[in-house]
Amino acid sequence: MVLTLSKELCDQDYEKLKLVAGEERVGMYSASWNKKEIKPITVATIQSAYKHPELWKQHKLIICDEVDNMPLEGMLASLIHGKLVFGLTATAYATQGSFSGTWYTTKIFPMHKIKSKKLGWFWQPVEKSISEKRLTEEGYLCPLKMYKAPMDCSMLKINSNGSEYTAESIEKWVNETFTRIVELMSGAEMHNMCKSGIVFMPSIASCEALEILCEKVGINAKAVSSKTPKKEREKIIEAHKDGSLRWLINQGIATRGFDNPQVDCLIIARPTKSLRLHRQILGRGIRLAEGKSVCTVIDLTENCKTWGGSVDVEMGKKGWQDTILLRGHDISGMEVAKINIDQFRKPKEEEKNITRERRF
Repeated sequence: MVLTLSKELCDQDYEKLKLVAGEERVGMYSASWNKKEIKPITVATIQSAYKHPELWKQHKLIICDEVDNMPLEGMLASLIHGKLVFGLTATAYATQGSFSGTWYTTKIFPMHKIKSKKLGWFWQPVEKSISEKRLTEEGYLCPLKMYKAPMDCSMLKINSNGSEYTAESIEKWVNETFTRIVELMSGAEMHNMCKSGIVFMPSIASCEALEILCEKVGINAKAVSSKTPKKEREKIIEAHKDGSLRWLINQGIATRGFDNPQVDCLIIARPTKSLRLHRQILGRGIRLAEGKSVCTVIDLTENCKTWGGSVDVEMGKKGWQDTILLRGHDISGMEVAKINIDQFRKPKEEEKNITRERRF
């Protein structure tokens, strides 16, 4: 069984697995799609599957997609009991920010540093790792071409726990950027850099304001956010995917799991101190599509300066000796070195108990 948290990911996995395993072997169990098929390979949303645990007795292997976003407690815990469980994610780590004197520092931890109250150290060291660079070189991902168009980011203030910019300072910053964003959208069209684009904004109000400006100057763009009614949102996204809508302006909608391979231009107007969010934004442009050879990324923030234009996080492969490395980039002027996680290692006797817990 393949478990997902969202309707969109469920459909994506279902369609891809049918290509690999054959339509007769792959089913979908999701109330959102009004499907309740149980086959040798079943793709299911957690919300639908956990209500009927008796249906999954024959499924010995569970693959969790986008596992970094799945809490082990609650619905998932009831499904994975007694199963062999593998997790898939492009962000198998967590970031933690803190202040150190006048510098802002960020530590990056492997997922198995994160402990579950019920299941202990459930996610073990990475079994298989493959870099974004290698996938691009081998033709599985589309390369990104970066352009920096930074606005003054000095007004951005970091919040009290050091993990993100404050909403107030982001709102102040974005109010200075609207004209520049519209200029960049027009320029991307004029120079044939955009057939299908996404603009990432920091708030619902900024999405709506940019949509009004685009309408005034004749740019084919629509905004979506959590405030957009469901049917209207689906209609706008479908128009973007079929090519009748060139620009999708969004706040929190076109990030994790959003799939439109035609996207060949990203405009980043969403400042963030989150490496995870930064990678999710860049990920919207790396899908392959016919006639698409590169995806243009225009960054108005300092996100790419901080995290890089194509960030590879390299994971170690030898048990508790794992290290994490953010390649070739620094954070706030400081070189990022390998972080050895021996400090998180449990005593040997406790590790044995954890292993027994994982076997249920």
